[in-house]
Amino acid sequence: MNTIVFRCAKSPICVVSLLILLASVVCTTAAHADNEGLSLIETFSGRVDVKVVGTSFSQDETSCKVAEGRSIQFEVPREAKIERAFLLWSGSGNKADTAVTIDGVAVTARSSSVLKWGGARGFFQAHADVTAIVAAKRSGVYTVGDLDWNRSLAYCGAKSAFGGAVLIVVYKGKDLPERTVYVHLGQFGGWEAGGTHRIVVPGIKVPRDCGCNCGTCGGSCGTRVVIILIIWEGDRYKGEHLWINGQPFGDNTLNGSTAPNLDIDTYDISDFAHRGESTAVHVDVETYRTGNAWEAFLNQGAVTVVTPCQ
Repeated sequence: MNTIVFRCAKSPICVVSLLILLASVVCTTAAHADNEGLSLIETFSGRVDVKVVGTSFSQDETSCKVAEGRSIQFEVPREAKIERAFLLWSGSGNKADTAVTIDGVAVTARSSSVLKWGGARGFFQAHADVTAIVAAKRSGVYTVGDLDWNRSLAYCGAKSAFGGAVLIVVYKGKDLPERTVYVHLGQFGGWEAGGTHRIVVPGIKVPRDCGCNCGTCGGSCGTRVVIILIIWEGDRYKGEHLWINGQPFGDNTLNGSTAPNLDIDTYDISDFAHRGESTAVHVDVETYRTGNAWEAFLNQGAVTVVTPCQ
């Protein structure tokens, strides 16, 4: 049994698309090897904002040493009303751990699944609604415990053991701008060759009109769309190319920037988000070979927030 500690931190997020990804992919062409959509769980509109925080139990990205007492800080405004809070957790193992604790309170997964790749190795994900717990406590230190993840030789030898959790908090406040927040959750990944892997985040409404008389629907004057990708199992010593709606976003961005085996990265896609009543965000990941290794990634979900110009 291990424990993750969440602390509550100031980080204004205008638009978010949350993604957590896992796969070991051999990509040699530009073809889309996979085309996976995520399920829209809930939509929030009004004067809303979102916080996304997380950490891993891994002490580093290649060993099986466990980091105890890791913490992340997040804080909501004093006058804010907590609309919804989701706890997501993920780890190595062929059987999903569907029961964890948060601040000592037992939490049972509302949904879970296991993805298998690399022979007998599997990786699981689960999520639960923890709104009542977060609404009662609000800002503070959140401790997630009793997460079981496999650290046997099969995983440790392949440098693919990990465990961790993410907390998504949607809240309202009278001083916030009007926004729409979309929460998508699911799982995607695989260990296979065949080109770029595409993740589709569907059902997002982005206004066609700027309404700002600035002549463009992008940039600071028009509708703002920011996507935050939450990705497990990215490593500094391996690499991949990332595109969002066809636009390149760099090399080896999945590098454990938040914590070992975890990236929570923010990308502003305002200028090339598709406009319409029901559009989608397309995230394409193409890994490449580094020595004898290919990058791995696990997709657990997406949160998208669209902020029209005010």
